[in-house]
Amino acid sequence: VLEGRGGYTGKNKEVLYVVINKQELVKLKQVISRVDEDAFVVIHDVRDVLGGGFKAS
Repeated sequence: VLEGRGGYTGKNKEVLYVVINKQELVKLKQVISRVDEDAFVVIHDVRDVLGGGFKAS
């Protein structure tokens, strides 16, 4: 969870940044719509993820 600020409102916001696989995307979209129907969501197709803590699923 990152700290952010609204571009128009200037209000402080929490930014959730996650890396998930395509199968998890459907579930994440359902959770987002249930938790915050006004959430601003950006989805990127990522080719590579580097660093520890990840395992292929």
